[in-house]
Amino acid sequence: MAVTVRPARSDDREVVKRLLGEFIEYLNAIEPSDAAVDLDILLDQSFGPDPVCRTLIAEAGGRPVGYISFHPGVWEIWRSIYVISLFVGAEARGTGAGRALMDAVKEIARAQQAQRIVWEVWRKNPLAIGFYQGIGGEVFDENLRMSLVVE
Repeated sequence: MAVTVRPARSDDREVVKRLLGEFIEYLNAIEPSDAAVDLDILLDQSFGPDPVCRTLIAEAGGRPVGYISFHPGVWEIWRSIYVISLFVGAEARGTGAGRALMDAVKEIARAQQAQRIVWEVWRKNPLAIGFYQGIGGEVFDENLRMSLVVE
């Protein structure tokens, strides 16, 4: 079955919410967490009144099977696209949906003259690591990721 990728529309919020819920269940199956996740706050990052990222939807047979969310930025010295979330439902894994989503972001990166696509992957998620390595992703572990909580 052919996979197509299109920009998410405002009426896709519930579709992405369902997929994001599946993603959280997938991660909790790897390592359970009691942390509360407010899906609506996450969705507002792309679908809210002041979005900070864009989302694309992968469809197979006219049905949404995955999504990718991303935003422009700079990594080290390179103009980059940051992938912040990529998920393909279990029934569509291996169909090329994940690759199609990353390829679509790669086209956007080219159009924006970005030299890199950057993302993070949880070390405990071997399926994702294998997928990313399979599309040519390389581990860069020379820098430490740091964060500062804004209160």
